[in-house]
Amino acid sequence: MEKKREFYSLNKKYFVELDSRKKEYLKFLKEEQDLSNITLDSYKNQLYKIRSMETVVSKNRNIENFTVDEITTVLELMQPSSKESCGAYRNRILDYLKFCVVKGYINSNILVIEDIMQKDFVENIISKTKQYLKYVTEEQLYEEVEKLVNPSDRLLMLLPFELVKGTDLEDIVSLRKEDYDREKKTLTYVEHDTGEVKKLKCNDFLADTIEKTIDAEVYYNLNGESKSRNSESEIIKTIYLFEPTKLALSKMPEKAPDQTHEKMLASNIQRRFLYSSKKYLALNSQHVTLKSAYQSGFINKAVKHSIKNYGGEKMNKSDFSDFLSQEIGLTKEGSYRYYNIYFKMFEKFKNDVLFLE
Repeated sequence: MEKKREFYSLNKKYFVELDSRKKEYLKFLKEEQDLSNITLDSYKNQLYKIRSMETVVSKNRNIENFTVDEITTVLELMQPSSKESCGAYRNRILDYLKFCVVKGYINSNILVIEDIMQKDFVENIISKTKQYLKYVTEEQLYEEVEKLVNPSDRLLMLLPFELVKGTDLEDIVSLRKEDYDREKKTLTYVEHDTGEVKKLKCNDFLADTIEKTIDAEVYYNLNGESKSRNSESEIIKTIYLFEPTKLALSKMPEKAPDQTHEKMLASNIQRRFLYSSKKYLALNSQHVTLKSAYQSGFINKAVKHSIKNYGGEKMNKSDFSDFLSQEIGLTKEGSYRYYNIYFKMFEKFKNDVLFLE
């Protein structure tokens, strides 16, 4: 009987304890506001995330003592994907600050409240963060992919982040089932751009996803939500890790639906990735692509390297460039182009590192 493996987020931000004032505020919401349990849970989650980002900005001060610039940084670290999302967190901070005024914890004429109430406050944050919305952190990705019913869809979202891609997705479409070692939980493949043999040591969740992809017999259309007679389609078993479905091949008359050496087309891989991310996952879906997921993966690797070898501090540009050159073969000039992303998003990625086994 297959041993069931389950994934649990190890992200430390979920274990950040609320400080006494936020606990008091939460108690106030629960006991004195006419809120449904769903709304209360939503506000509670907002408070935990605010508290988490608050500790990134300052270890010694709380948000009620922050400047406008520091509150702006808190919201930027959350990487809100829309004005509505950013506005919801701004409103929670604003309501909390007003609570602190009533309780006498902060001055009643505090200018911060006036500033963050300005109409363009949220718009300015969204404008500044929009260029970074295409990047996804480890915690974001690994938690979101659990929403996908098909293991092959989950795997497709994870592999670029684990630096398996290649020009025109050749490294993905060419992966064979025999490339994966179940006992050692390793994926060994030839990188088409360099001819170099790569060996990916898989964490338990990734290994489980690969094994379930290999074993799958049926693909559930529309992520299992389809009610039509084509709600599921038989998978054509091939030598490859990513396999076409009988339904997909039936729409291609020149393809016989029994070709056991049939690769999925890179265009279909791309289409499936974008459809899954936009339709089912909360991953800033209008922005995340296979390319940006791959870039997110090497930014994440650089952040992990910084945690392990630089005491959790950022690398300088030269060390960052050397690291990327060694890890993914980028030239120094090519690596420099990503340093600003690494520098700007370092705390966000650092806070979302999972260190999965």
